[in-house]
This record gives sequence, C-alpha cells and structure tokens, in this order.
Amino acid sequence: MGDVDDAALLEDIDRYLDRAPRLAATTEDHGPLTLFVGEPAGAPFYARPRHANRAPVRPDHVSTVRERQRQLRVPEVFEWIRELDPTMAAACRSAGLAVVDHPLLVLDHLVEPPASHDVSVELLAAKSDDGDLAATLAVPPVAFAVPTDRDGSAGHGTAPVAIAATRVAATALRALRRRFDEGTMRSAVARVDGQVVAVASAIPSGGVAEIVAVATLPAYRRRGCAAAATARVAAAVSDLGVGTTFLSAGDRAATRMYEQLGFRRIATSAVAEP
Repeated sequence: MGDVDDAALLEDIDRYLDRAPRLAATTEDHGPLTLFVGEPAGAPFYARPRHANRAPVRPDHVSTVRERQRQLRVPEVFEWIRELDPTMAAACRSAGLAVVDHPLLVLDHLVEPPASHDVSVELLAAKSDDGDLAATLAVPPVAFAVPTDRDGSAGHGTAPVAIAATRVAATALRALRRRFDEGTMRSAVARVDGQVVAVASAIPSGGVAEIVAVATLPAYRRRGCAAAATARVAAAVSDLGVGTTFLSAGDRAATRMYEQLGFRRIATSAVAEP
C-alpha cells in the first residue's frame, strides 16, 4: 500500500472517521463540528470537524460543543487529523482544552511478530465466553491507568481486570456480541497461562478499518502480547476485504511496535480534552 498517494489515504481515513462512529451513535452538527453521541462497546465517543465542511473552527464553536457535552454528561473530547483541519488546535486551546498529538500510522504490509512460547492469541466471536468478552472491555481502562513505560512492578497480575470485568454491564456484552455478529468489530486477545492479558480491536467500515483499544496489563508488558493481538486483528480485517488499516499510537514505544508490524506514519492525530 506504500505506493498509494498519502493525501488520498488521509481523505479515506477522514471519511471513515466520520462514517464509522455512526454505526453505533447518533450525531449532532454544531457549525463546523459533529458530535457523536451513543453508548459504544469500548471508548466513549467524541466530537470532530465535519468531513464535508472544512470551514475554519473558532473557539466559540468548540465552547458550544463542550457545553452540549456537559449537558449530555459525556466526555469533553475532540479528535481530528491535524493536517486536514489546521484551525482546530488553536481553537481548542483558546476554548480551554489541552491538545496532544499522536502519530497516525497506516499499515503497508503486515509483518508477523516473533512467536512467544507462553503467549497465545485468539480472535473472539459473537459466541465467545462472557468472561472473555468482559475482559476485552475491562483490560484497556485498567491498562491505560498505568503509563506504558511502567512494567510488571506497577501491576498485580490479572486481578484488577477480574474485578473490572464483573462490572461490565450485560447491555455492553450484548452490544459487543452484536457488533461481532454484524462484522462491525473484530477483537483479539492474548493470553498467558489461560488469562486474558492484552487486547486489540478493529472497527471495519467501507474498506477501511481503525485498530483501537490496544492494551496490555502492566504485569505482562514487554512480552509481545500487544503486538500479537494487533497482528491477529489486522489479519482478521484484511480477511474481510479491508484495504486500509490505520491506528494512532499513544507513545514512542507503541509507535516502534507498530512500525515493526509494518505500519508507517503518514500524519498526526490530535486529541483535545480538559
């Protein structure tokens, strides 16, 4: 895929970022911004620039959406591709938000990671066990609570996930099963000693897929678990006919891991929040 024009790839990705959330959300347009509202099986939704209307974004536009987010009691989060919407960062900062940039990477050719004798990987399905599905939703928030430069000394095995998994609502499990059954989500888990310790998910739509919620429990980092789960889910969406697979990397270590799997950076994904 490296010979495809990157500008065209970015347009495809931006179109996807407008389309994919609509599979599980309602939308509200506020001037040049779109707010996605719903209860996804995973991370909360956000607001972003309207794909079909690249009008400049002003601080008052951001403030209006923030007020609506507070009314709805949803996170005050905005996401966009910096190269396509250059006015967003300044508008968000002027409206009182902090802006963080992340590398936006696209998959050129999947490179399978080295096998690990103690790590097994499984692609989940609609018929998967409740415990596995609950772990898929529970691992990311537990893992993201600990910086990725921290290793096992910061973790306590799988105990935090077991606790968090018991709190996953039955409605969330049903929604996840439905998305697996419809083919609008794929998730892979990595196990050590039979326990789910890492997860990666992908959301395919219209020939494009985003890999999201890649996470490893702190006690199991630096063992190739996230790489194995990411590779499995990338292969799964490729089998569905997806031609463009992309993701945003959280830090340098994650970027290196993705590059070793065959991803390359083409742009910058920006996130603004209080």
